[in-house]
Amino acid sequence: REGLGQLYLAAERLEECEQVLNSLTELEETPGLTPSFLFRYSLITKLRLLIRQARWKDANEVASRAIREARAMHDTHLLGVALLLKAHARNNDGEPEAAAIGVLSAAMVGAFGNREYQELFMEVCSDLIRRHNPYLASRLSARAVRIANERGGDLSESAQKRATPDTEGNGYKED
Repeated sequence: REGLGQLYLAAERLEECEQVLNSLTELEETPGLTPSFLFRYSLITKLRLLIRQARWKDANEVASRAIREARAMHDTHLLGVALLLKAHARNNDGEPEAAAIGVLSAAMVGAFGNREYQELFMEVCSDLIRRHNPYLASRLSARAVRIANERGGDLSESAQKRATPDTEGNGYKED
């Protein structure tokens, strides 16, 4: 079911994604079951869904749960991505300082040594510094686009816009 949720998310079928993930959550919360690998990773898919829906507070709660689960299982892979996604949610919810601490925490668990996180890292850092240094933010976003293209992925249209340099000197274009 978690894989189906990922497919629905990639296809922008958000309502179906949420239904599949909710059914998995109900199943995993059955008394006596130990949270499985797939359940823990479904939290990441749920987190990505909530971020796509701009549901920042809900994303923060799911990220906190994913972080607890990852720490309990000593799963640094899951911990790194959960910390980065929580930083993204907190920044968009108006907590840039907490988001910056989250990025540093992810770095401390070695998240950036994994190629899988490089695109996410660039995006989160770009969002964090956008107000203070739009030019550097656009460079980080452009790097995220290049990483996504190299990996055969596709960033959202808004991320690609943020990566477009501005000819008027403020660092990025806005429509």
